[in-house]
Amino acid sequence: VIDCVIKNNYAGGTFSLCGGMQASTTGDILIENTVFSGNVLIATDWTSASALALGGFNSTSGKFTISNCLFENNQCYGTADKTVLLDCYDDIEIYNSTFVDNSSTYTLSLIRNHIDFHNNILRNNCNYEIVLSDHSPWGYNSEIDISHCNILGSQNAIYNQNGVNIINWLEGNIDEDPLFLLSGDDPYQLTLESPCIDAGTPDTTGLFLPPWDLLHNYRVWDGDNNGTAIIDMGCYEFGAEPYVGTTKYQIPNTKYQLTNYPNPFNPSTTISFNVPESGDVKLEIYNIKGQKVKTLLDCYMSPGRSEMIWNGKDDNGNAVSSGVYFYKLVAGDYSKAKKMILLR
Repeated sequence: VIDCVIKNNYAGGTFSLCGGMQASTTGDILIENTVFSGNVLIATDWTSASALALGGFNSTSGKFTISNCLFENNQCYGTADKTVLLDCYDDIEIYNSTFVDNSSTYTLSLIRNHIDFHNNILRNNCNYEIVLSDHSPWGYNSEIDISHCNILGSQNAIYNQNGVNIINWLEGNIDEDPLFLLSGDDPYQLTLESPCIDAGTPDTTGLFLPPWDLLHNYRVWDGDNNGTAIIDMGCYEFGAEPYVGTTKYQIPNTKYQLTNYPNPFNPSTTISFNVPESGDVKLEIYNIKGQKVKTLLDCYMSPGRSEMIWNGKDDNGNAVSSGVYFYKLVAGDYSKAKKMILLR
């Protein structure tokens, strides 16, 4: 499952096991750059039911990997107590994913064998962020390695049933407000002062992450501008440019050719773009908090190349302060925001 959106699915009633997706296989499972959003389960019978049930569920299942994924606003009610149930007879690996605003008793229920859990963000979810079940009667339990994660409640957010599982709380874990953008189409992006920027695993060798994040921007980027590129926590990489090696995103970026110069700038910058076909076009400026600062363009345009100058002032004519800003172009189905820096 790669580059998918699984959204607003519902299940309810007798024998309901899953609200959004159930993946079961005898082989390996890879879920990458995928959004799980708004899936709902109302169960009346099964206590093991969940909004998302992912894994092997039989004795011949293989390795299970999640990377660069977003799990947000998934909900469970009734007898269902787990937002995401991961059940695998081989290793489970969860890297650079964001779990936020999910509702249930547990966010993640992890079952069986060894679990690698690195560079993830878990915030504003359930009573417990992670539950490791006691499966001693069946002859197996879990061991989880957790490092460089931002988990609300820290170790107290992990429920180890009957204390039979092994939790290795390693370096780099924090419990701090991630300072999400909380606006626009991707509200769980990080903002400038986020403690998750450049806070991930310093050496990503062996994680086999894709070279791009959930938005197909470079996965490892120097977000705090200290001269060293380190991966961020979560599914987004702050401040990263689009990864030009992906065919899927080369076409729209070349088609619209959105850019600005100079960057950084003082006091003004020229934003240029190409409109390939007639239609409504909007060009707006946002600050690092996701608040709109200036509307540069909002009209119907014919095809062609255009340039707009932003003089560093807001819609009221007031000069804005130095800092990071984003210019966003919306034209038909195309929507893209890029970073620029004002230095006064």
